[in-house]
Amino acid sequence: MITKLEGFPERVFACRISGKISREVYDTQILPEVEALLARHGSLRIYCEASGDASADTGAMWDDFKLGVSHLASWERIALVSDHHWTGPVSRVISFLLPGQTRGFTPDQKEQARECICAGLT
Repeated sequence: MITKLEGFPERVFACRISGKISREVYDTQILPEVEALLARHGSLRIYCEASGDASADTGAMWDDFKLGVSHLASWERIALVSDHHWTGPVSRVISFLLPGQTRGFTPDQKEQARECICAGLT
């Protein structure tokens, strides 16, 4: 399930993910909004809280990869909040591949993640 989070600046796509995300959910709930925000602003920041049971099927992961590559220079910052042990290492790899900043945060660092993603935006 994807829940849109409120209270973030316009250029931040903020969501909470729990359970398994299918390609259909990704293509109907995430992709259109992210594409619309990119069309409006040219660049975007992503804030995502992933619960312990969050995962995605291969179709959703592939569509996310295609979106990321097709807008490679458009990702200003990504903050991933999760208690998954792989969050930190994956964030470092993504940060190496993308021009923007990518950071992983633990659930107790949620406020830090929010400050990081909103810094410099009104």
